[in-house]
Amino acid sequence: WYQRRVHGNLNGDYDQPLGPHTHKGGDKTFGKPKNQNKSKPDDFLKKTQGTGKQASQRDQFTEQTKKQKGDRDAKTKREVVPKADDKPIMGLKSNKNFIIANAVQNILAAPKQQAEEFAYTQKKDYGKNPEYLDQINRKIADEYHMIQYL
Repeated sequence: WYQRRVHGNLNGDYDQPLGPHTHKGGDKTFGKPKNQNKSKPDDFLKKTQGTGKQASQRDQFTEQTKKQKGDRDAKTKREVVPKADDKPIMGLKSNKNFIIANAVQNILAAPKQQAEEFAYTQKKDYGKNPEYLDQINRKIADEYHMIQYL
């Protein structure tokens, strides 16, 4: 399975590493041994953990951004989301009569502009057969004459 390779250098020293990864040590593996990669539910970084330098830089950055965003926060606040136990307002009714409102709106609306009808009788080729029909009629007539000749 593994091929034995002979590597040499200019001094004539030879070593014979085994395996497909000759640049790695024979006893080394990629990654942790089996069953060592299981996650540990209690082993994660908390909010205040980390190196002191990073945490202090993060705190300074958040303080600066809070000062810069202080003016915008009051303007861009969203409405409060209703809680799950809040009941919706029931029984809202409108006194608007939609049928009458629609009728009034249509009565007061400007009339639609109708397009002018085109006078087809005024066209120059009105009443004439199209050219393609004349060609078809000629072909039919030729076939009829050929049949008569036979």
